[in-house]
Amino acid sequence: MKDWLQDDKPQSLLGLDISTNSVAYCLNTKNGIETWGEITFIGPTVFDRIADAQKRLATELPDMTYDMILFESAVYIQNKKTVVQLAYAYGAVIAPLMRPHVRVEEITPLVWQPAIGNKPFTAQEKTELRQQYPAKSKAWYLNKQRQIRKQRTMDWVIEQYGLNVGTDNQADAIAISQVGVDLYC
Repeated sequence: MKDWLQDDKPQSLLGLDISTNSVAYCLNTKNGIETWGEITFIGPTVFDRIADAQKRLATELPDMTYDMILFESAVYIQNKKTVVQLAYAYGAVIAPLMRPHVRVEEITPLVWQPAIGNKPFTAQEKTELRQQYPAKSKAWYLNKQRQIRKQRTMDWVIEQYGLNVGTDNQADAIAISQVGVDLYC
């Protein structure tokens, strides 16, 4: 593995989309995607799921070789309890994957989504959405925009790789890894 403190660029990158319920991953290189998937965590509480995450990551991803980990950072979460639980999950997922000389970086959705052509909704698109679905709440419209953008990412994965992945989390991990390869490798 390369020492990332030198000018050497990573040769392989592990892209992650982390939540309190799962981690979607994609191992990618300049030569393309090597593997991808999603590990769902089991347990009734966040701490049970974190324990399951650490156990499953150690057994399900031990043979992967990568020079860099790139994960989607949390950007805007209003609920403080959710922020804390998400921080627990990030630590539980990233810690067992870290290795000597592996660079770890985060990337915001505001960077990786536009890089694949999935730009934020324009004022016109927001107006059209309100016209198509009148008399909905602000939260409903924001959630609908999120759903549409998730579908756009899944469509991008199909167009770029011919992969019809099972979840939007896996599509996000694939897109994050490809943007990472484009930026860092």
